[in-house]
Amino acid sequence: MSDVQISTVRNKQTRRFVSLALLSVLLLNSVLQYPEAHGAQTTLTWDHPANPDGTPAANVGGYKVYQGSIPGRYSQNIDIGNQSTFTVDLAEGTTYLAVTAYDAAGNESPYSNEVSRTVSPGSTGSAPGISKTGWRLLYADSQELSGDPGAAINAFDGKTDTFWHTQWMNGNPAPPHEIQIDLGQSYNLTGFSYLPRQNSIENGRIARYEFYVTDGADWSTPVATGNFSNDLSLKMVSFPAKTGRYIRLRALSEVNGNPWTNAAEISVTGTPGTGTVTSYTLTATAGIGGSISAVGNTAISQGTNQTSTITSVSVNQGSSQTFSITPDTGYRISDVKVDGVSVGAVSSYTFNSVNAGHSIAATFSQVSSPAVPQTNWRLVYADSQELVGDPGAALNAFDGKNDTFWHTQWMNGNPVPPHEIQIDLGQTYNLDGFSYLPRQNNIQNGRIAKYEFYVSSNGTNWGTAVAAGTFANDLTLKSIGFPATTGRYIRLRALSEVNGNPWTNAAEINVTGTPAAAGIQSYALTASAGTGGSITPAGTTTVAGGSSRTYTITPSAGYKVADVKVDGISVGAVTSYSFSNVTKDHSIAASFSATSGRVVFATNCGGRQFTDSNGVVYQADTRFTGGATNSTATAISGTVDDPLYQSWRYGNATYNVPVSNGDYMVTLKFADYHTSAGKRLFNVAMEGITAISSLDIYGKAGSSYKAYDVTIPVTVKDGVLTIRFTNLVDQAKVNAIVVSTK
Repeated sequence: MSDVQISTVRNKQTRRFVSLALLSVLLLNSVLQYPEAHGAQTTLTWDHPANPDGTPAANVGGYKVYQGSIPGRYSQNIDIGNQSTFTVDLAEGTTYLAVTAYDAAGNESPYSNEVSRTVSPGSTGSAPGISKTGWRLLYADSQELSGDPGAAINAFDGKTDTFWHTQWMNGNPAPPHEIQIDLGQSYNLTGFSYLPRQNSIENGRIARYEFYVTDGADWSTPVATGNFSNDLSLKMVSFPAKTGRYIRLRALSEVNGNPWTNAAEISVTGTPGTGTVTSYTLTATAGIGGSISAVGNTAISQGTNQTSTITSVSVNQGSSQTFSITPDTGYRISDVKVDGVSVGAVSSYTFNSVNAGHSIAATFSQVSSPAVPQTNWRLVYADSQELVGDPGAALNAFDGKNDTFWHTQWMNGNPVPPHEIQIDLGQTYNLDGFSYLPRQNNIQNGRIAKYEFYVSSNGTNWGTAVAAGTFANDLTLKSIGFPATTGRYIRLRALSEVNGNPWTNAAEINVTGTPAAAGIQSYALTASAGTGGSITPAGTTTVAGGSSRTYTITPSAGYKVADVKVDGISVGAVTSYSFSNVTKDHSIAASFSATSGRVVFATNCGGRQFTDSNGVVYQADTRFTGGATNSTATAISGTVDDPLYQSWRYGNATYNVPVSNGDYMVTLKFADYHTSAGKRLFNVAMEGITAISSLDIYGKAGSSYKAYDVTIPVTVKDGVLTIRFTNLVDQAKVNAIVVSTK
């Protein structure tokens, strides 16, 4: 065979040529069957090039496999790296194949000998590909929804007589066009196919293309590029195996140079990736005196270490899991900790959208304090009670009878929660727990879900709740413990009902504790937290002299504890502090600071809550004054997060965002419907200083409905970040705002 040359430039004066033997390509293991996940295939193999003396060529960087439907004319190529065999997916008809070698500098040899393989018409059946059952449209830059139906979802609906078509009736956006699809799970992908619109109209038929695969991190470089032939046939493209869940087809040009793109069907070949469903372990630990159970989950294993029962629960990524905490007779819930942080003496807890392993641990204590007798109890207040229908007087909640109950109004009205009842115990007690018994006739209406429980010395100043959480949805007595608190008045607030209805019921409410000894002094502990976190319990709490009280300091996401001061003196950036043997009033104050580079505020201006492609959660439009809102369904170019740019607040408007003092980066997101520059101009000020003058969104973006972002540094000194938009020409507008630490 004749030799081919790959030249490499060594310096400006000299070229050195390395002779490579012509690549000889063979067809092996041709597969003409069509299992569910694969089309027709053939395997190519070749020897590595050698020098004239028979030694292996040292400067081979890799190989490219070329294929096409016309001898000697190849419409696409695949860079497969430095390997000497490759399996190609084949379409119906004859496919011609050849291979080239290239060196480290990218210099490429001539083609090898050409080989071909013919697949009989009709033998492939339908377009090969993995099942499209779980496929979901992520993004399409354009689709025709007014003329012939050209919705992007038609590109993977399994029907060859429907198709995706970019807009043509009221506009003709220019290429490149693209579609992004979520396959529903991860696959080891080896190829894709493109079927043009099947009615012989060439408009929108793709010429140059790029195809991408990703696991969700970024699109990186395309796995395949090339030019499709200008005909109706199914175009099948192979590429080196790549694992991913998301695919992206970019149409760079159309066969006749027109601005449109169409696709009747897009398919991929591959096999399910290993570990396609990620699961996480939630570890639930229950101490002596009670149990913790995973509601509705049988994928559990259980063991004991003699003092605790440990349950391991397997949960799929993205799902939710509820745990029910139940004390044994004679015990009450002391505390529940999630990932080591107390969430209070709750009887139910739910992990939402699980994406990591977690732990939940419940501790219980014996009900050592006796129940406070209800003899001298007196109703102080109930926001609602049913006195016309079934007797539901609030007094029934503490009459000592399980077959009577308090029920909020339902006959001539349905006041919405929260509902509450306040009771005078008749004297002061050192209280350490309460219990709630729902209505006992199996009717769930009014059964309390989320609750708060308060203790007060005077019935006026309630301070912070001594206990809060969610009751399990059953008939059992719910016993909740809390740190000893001195008081004469109790208050139960029902924040929600188990089925979302507006009612509340209670068969019996009880408390445990002992009478406060005469002459024992009580003291006030006052707790406060700055922006960026919380302290529990918050507000003013009354405690008996000589008792103790522990406080937990918790930073919010994106914040850390900066300092904790007790009676005005710093005790450091602690996350827990205990007052022991209290003999006077005290104060505790926590401050927080933002961690670097973390989002502290994000809002979808004029729109609803939205989570973007980076996982940032944008609140529904909030913290604004002035202006009005509008929205559009038009696709936005330059972004995969269209909903952030499809709603907006316009006019003279101000956003006031509470943040800790410090330095921040503010990103403003814009897109405009105007079709030329100068149609909309406005100013943006931050903290009273003009940050942008005469902003022209179209002028910056260069086209209508195109995303334009601008990021501005700002320093906040007054605890509130103020952003003001002022009209100049037409109305000021903003689509979304993101504030992150600098």
